Amino acid sequence: MTTNHRPTLESKRGKVKSINDSIVHARALPQSGSLKYRTDIPSVKFEDGVKELKRELLQLEGNAKKKWKQDEI
Repeated sequence: MTTNHRPTLESKRGKVKSINDSIVHARALPQSGSLKYRTDIPSVKFEDGVKELKRELLQLEGNAKKKWKQDEI
């Protein structure tokens, strides 16, 4: 097919004068208004997750400091 067989999406007079087409783009339609949440995994509060990550980081830092001090000796 050549480009002449494409439907006209905008008026040839320009964007200022719009025409009412029967063609509707999927992006022009309203999208979903809410998010879907996973139900197969248990939900964790954000604050609890942050506390757990901080605890793990402190533990790893402590282990690294101990190892570094042992390497100096």
